[in-house]
Amino acid sequence: MPSLILALLVTFVCYARAQSDFRYYVGDIIKTTNLCYEVRHDVSVYLLTKSAPRLSFRTEYLVAGCTQPSFSYTEEDFNGNITPNQYNELIRAVKALGPEGLDSRGNKRDGTWGWLDLGRQQYQVTCGMDNPKRAKLHKLILAFLDQVAPKAKRNTTTETTEGDLQPALEVKLNSLFINPVKYHGKRVRVAGYYHGEFECSSFSAGRGGSDRTADDRSLWLGGSSAFAKEADVKIPNDSWLQVDGVFLKGPAGHMGMSEGEVARLTRVLAIPKPPP
Repeated sequence: MPSLILALLVTFVCYARAQSDFRYYVGDIIKTTNLCYEVRHDVSVYLLTKSAPRLSFRTEYLVAGCTQPSFSYTEEDFNGNITPNQYNELIRAVKALGPEGLDSRGNKRDGTWGWLDLGRQQYQVTCGMDNPKRAKLHKLILAFLDQVAPKAKRNTTTETTEGDLQPALEVKLNSLFINPVKYHGKRVRVAGYYHGEFECSSFSAGRGGSDRTADDRSLWLGGSSAFAKEADVKIPNDSWLQVDGVFLKGPAGHMGMSEGEVARLTRVLAIPKPPP
């Protein structure tokens, strides 16, 4: 038993040290006349063993608003070993570029946030792609990924979301639980009971108030669309509501504990408790 504990401790220490070997974690917020979304790039290398550095990366989109009929995007992820030479070449190239000077917060906010971990040193990254050094760094990392994890080896998922001005389909909340794939990315109008508190934004089909039970199924009620009118999306707590928004299948919400989410709200209406 002591030897097992020691082995687990060594593994944990190695993993903890590997956390800061290399990470490029940056979100760029893009806003146009018809779209508002964030693209997140998360590229990490873990030195769990000297002979096989572990690469993990993911590119994901978070859509905050869309006034065109629909918006499609492709997300990618990859996990696999790379060679020590490939890792060392990456580090040399990043150091040669010079990671300093990527934090623009002293001047203005570019709609970008994130950081670069290089060994034990962390550099804030708040410059957008219009900054020449940030653009070169991003291009360098994309070239590295194309070399060590070509497109054919990546997991890719293409998503399509309906726009926030499209007519909402009226559905029962239970229908979203039963067939989440069918409604994923669709504009819906749905009624439920809302309760919000710290790390909780519960939208339930079953009960409210003192009738509520711990096993009630619920969705996460998200925020308003970036293009919504503030007066149309005020959310009274502990109330029955009818909402218009885009349904996203789970996991969702705090710690991924919700079965789905109604996001990008454009209309919130307080209603009497609906019939069963």
